[in-house]
Amino acid sequence: MSSFKYKALDPVGEPAEGVIEAENISSAINSLRDDSLVVISIRESEASWNPVTALKTLTKKRPPQLIDKVNFFQQLAMMLKGGHTLT
Repeated sequence: MSSFKYKALDPVGEPAEGVIEAENISSAINSLRDDSLVVISIRESEASWNPVTALKTLTKKRPPQLIDKVNFFQQLAMMLKGGHTLT
């Protein structure tokens, strides 16, 4: 779950702000609407750590580094010397 900071208006028109925990921004807005709040602005809190977002950041497409290529070919050479075939 992520934390979202929001600014909203209550049914009387008074401003309200706070933090809400939700799976995504849509469910956060729906939850606030269920509480009779009119959302003015909402954004993900910087302090929240989401493992899904962290995993996406770590697995972004990037070219392999030189050391990765060296390790791959060394391991491939060891496997071929050991009798494994490429097919």
